[in-house]
Amino acid sequence: MDRMASKGRRATRRFVSVRDMLHSEPEEVRLLPLDGPLLEQLVHAATTDARAEEVTAPIVPGPDWSAARITWLRSHHRDRRSGLDGPEG
Repeated sequence: MDRMASKGRRATRRFVSVRDMLHSEPEEVRLLPLDGPLLEQLVHAATTDARAEEVTAPIVPGPDWSAARITWLRSHHRDRRSGLDGPEG
């Protein structure tokens, strides 16, 4: 059983052929500044759809989310808001 099904959600997978990808219009891609509301969306997505060990540094032992891991995730992204030219770039 995959993780999606084990969480009570219906797992859907969409397979696209190479031919379809080559002959279709590309989807729009936009880069957005990671402001407060978007950062909270990112944290929510991470904490509800991923194991902590998949998206954070090993702050505490184990795969689970903790207050320390959530704080690290927010700080990690907040500290990099100034981009590649900033101190964390």
